[in-house]
Amino acid sequence: MAAFLVVATAITTGQERVDRTGRAPRREPLEPRVRPAALAELIEQLGGRYVTMPHARVIGVVNPRVFLVESASLLPAARGNLDRVLVMIDRGQLSAAPSLLVDATVKVGGVARTLVGLQVTREVPWPPELTPELVKRLEIRAAVLASSVETADGVDLVQDLPASSE
Repeated sequence: MAAFLVVATAITTGQERVDRTGRAPRREPLEPRVRPAALAELIEQLGGRYVTMPHARVIGVVNPRVFLVESASLLPAARGNLDRVLVMIDRGQLSAAPSLLVDATVKVGGVARTLVGLQVTREVPWPPELTPELVKRLEIRAAVLASSVETADGVDLVQDLPASSE
């Protein structure tokens, strides 16, 4: 019986944790962990929620606050199914040079946004380089307003913005 209780406390099912009695005490919302391609496909369902994107490979840096990711994979995605995600850093900027970041795998945490939603809210200025034609050609399907960007081993890649001199 004691072994059953130990096992029962470790079991998780979906969004529930099972307590010692075998019943779920209450539902706790979990932070979705999705690969960039999955977020791009599910943006209508996940938009506005805090998400974590592990296994995101940086494919380009637009400026110190904006970069582009796709799912890290051994096999490249086929054109037409790239499902890339634009990452815009909410408060701060990248602390590493673009040359270090391109092809690096990072973990991004932040609020999932549709491209339209991010442009309308203007939480981060939209880069003028990202024209509608370029967004379409690069197959950018979703965005994340990032509060954290880390390497796979937990090194923080975001630094505070320099203080403006007014």
